[in-house]
Amino acid sequence: MKVAVHDELTLSKLSFFSYIASLMEPYSRKYQCDKPLLIFVLKDLKDVFGLVRAIVKEIVIDGKIVKQLMEVGLDKSENMLSLKEMNFGFATDALLKELRKKDAVTAKQFKEFREEAGMFVVATLRKLIKKSPLSSSFICLAAIFNPVTISQESSGKSIVKGFKLLLKLFLDYNILSVFQYDGAAQEFQIFMDEDMKTKQVVLASFDKETIRLDHFYFKVVMIGRYEMLSFILKIIFCLSWMCMCGARI
Repeated sequence: MKVAVHDELTLSKLSFFSYIASLMEPYSRKYQCDKPLLIFVLKDLKDVFGLVRAIVKEIVIDGKIVKQLMEVGLDKSENMLSLKEMNFGFATDALLKELRKKDAVTAKQFKEFREEAGMFVVATLRKLIKKSPLSSSFICLAAIFNPVTISQESSGKSIVKGFKLLLKLFLDYNILSVFQYDGAAQEFQIFMDEDMKTKQVVLASFDKETIRLDHFYFKVVMIGRYEMLSFILKIIFCLSWMCMCGARI
């Protein structure tokens, strides 16, 4: 405590960790629940991996989806921002600049702070990549059931393709039989061809903050009309619930 009180960089350090926490905490809090949210992991993790912007050049990450952000070479110097350009939050940078302006810290201390902060961000990103659920084919494929994503598909071809890959995954794990595969594939095609015409606005208006995804599909979209398709969704929701509970143990 005594050292911290007399350290001119203490406020900058606290500000830096507060900035990192501000990126991580919303995601962590959102997923501490029993709602079937795994379908949204792919989208929500992009906000967390926004941390990569603190240390990597914009030209390297511009336009990349979250899985591509995970593959950015953090050990390649040509990908990284210079120490001066690294972004550790507006408050942190402002505090550091003020300290340098008053000569409260030396150029060496200033450089060491930014070097250590950069190394911490790299270590955090590597930990996130290692622990990320995005290595799971199930989570990546289940994302096709994001209602907003479905509503934005003009032809639906990529959604149907993703659904068949998901069915193949279930088939490989003996969750489905080949007959159930065919039935589910046929029902999903009918859903995309017919229901999309009448349900597109409803799907586009989905808000996970106001209604659970399982309630939305079964009480609003009335997916229960499709025997095999509703069975697939029940599997996804059960697996989602199991993953959410397991993550909290």
